[in-house]
Amino acid sequence: MTTWRWLVLGSAIFLTACAGSPGRIKTPAVDATSTAWLSQGKGDWPSAHWWAALHDARLQAWIVRAQKHAPAMLVAAARLDEASAGSQLAKANRGASVALDSSVTRERFSANSYIPPPFGGQFYDDGELAANFHYDFDFWGQQRHALNAALGEVRARTYELQGQADWIAARVVSTYLSLQVLQQRIDLLQKRQKLQLALRDLQEQRVAAGLRAADTLSPVRQDLLHLTQDLQDAQAQRDQLTIDLQQWVDLPLTQLQVSPRPLPTLLQTVPSHLGLDLLARRSDLAAARARVEAAAERAKVARAAFYPDVNLTAFAGWSSLLLSRWIDQSSMTMGVAPAIHLPIFDAGRLRAHLDQAKAALVSADASYREVLLRAIREVETAQVQAAAAAQQRAQLALRLAQAQRHGERLRQRQAAGLSDARAVLINQLEQSDLIESDEHWLQEQLLAQVAMVEALGGGFAVTESPCCAGKATQRKSHDR
Repeated sequence: MTTWRWLVLGSAIFLTACAGSPGRIKTPAVDATSTAWLSQGKGDWPSAHWWAALHDARLQAWIVRAQKHAPAMLVAAARLDEASAGSQLAKANRGASVALDSSVTRERFSANSYIPPPFGGQFYDDGELAANFHYDFDFWGQQRHALNAALGEVRARTYELQGQADWIAARVVSTYLSLQVLQQRIDLLQKRQKLQLALRDLQEQRVAAGLRAADTLSPVRQDLLHLTQDLQDAQAQRDQLTIDLQQWVDLPLTQLQVSPRPLPTLLQTVPSHLGLDLLARRSDLAAARARVEAAAERAKVARAAFYPDVNLTAFAGWSSLLLSRWIDQSSMTMGVAPAIHLPIFDAGRLRAHLDQAKAALVSADASYREVLLRAIREVETAQVQAAAAAQQRAQLALRLAQAQRHGERLRQRQAAGLSDARAVLINQLEQSDLIESDEHWLQEQLLAQVAMVEALGGGFAVTESPCCAGKATQRKSHDR
């Protein structure tokens, strides 16, 4: 670089000081937890297809269909496409631009203006044909930081789209499990209803035979009415859950009938230690971190605006007042126009933009930490709920085993003629009630596991694909 160029650059930097010093950008402290997602986490739980443990092909088809047709997926894909277009624009701004401009103007020059006669007062056809070149020397990295910010937004949108697919899968699985357990409860209630009818008939026979007082029928009939009401409520809940499932999978209700099938106690084997590294698999956490990085890059863009902007414009072509000589060699024109923009006095605009960018960075970091704390809370809550459900089921199993042993003794006494069928029916009703309670806590246990899977990312894994379009990413999510 020649001496005069160094002089011009030095003078520009000196004059820029009049606009004030932008100061340094304080990037939020990055600790081990916040960077764990960069290595995609150390845990391998839950797997991407964690719902396969239910061994239901229809359920898997419903999940794929829900992910494909959910409006939220279309919105997330559109937002990713928008962010991808923004990154492409930021990338294009870093390159040179070349344009070909051509125009023909028929104009009468004034005889009393700066062009005197004989040209003044006559009509002429002015022809222009030129190639224009423009390039901005990004000395301070303003365009580079803008591109990094745009790519950070693309990463955030990509993670959100992937996470949306996992969230929909969790909703479909939760609804499916609730339907399965509710259908089993309906079957149990129907069996209890038959037992209660048999107990009522037996009591009526005893009253008719004079072995029992008539007022002993009232409690039995009340129990039957309550049981019938419980059955009707359960059937109404089943119908409502079926409608909820229909909203996700967009199928006729006749194709959503769920038949009872054995449900596993665990969807997947839960690791003995749930480390914070597993939180790295959360899509919202990865997206929040990407937005912190994007906000930091935007702040650097605002900081770079304090320094001089150096760009180069060049043109070459033909220009003539006579179209007959438009493309002649004598009509050739060319030029070079280097330019420096010096931000000296701007009434505080640059400072306001920088302060705004810094505030956005602080806000993005606070949002990230809020998501992190929410993730930890959701994991701990799911663990507590799963443990409580397991303890309840363990106690119910002991009570049910005891009731079954007592029922066996009652049947032996009945066979020996030492007891009647009433005691056996009451014992069977008690066993049915315990089984129904166990089904309830099984549902709570499975839903808590779904909540834990969701709290740990639902199988999401960080992928670096900042240039992919939303539609392509959406197809990838559907294929999972």
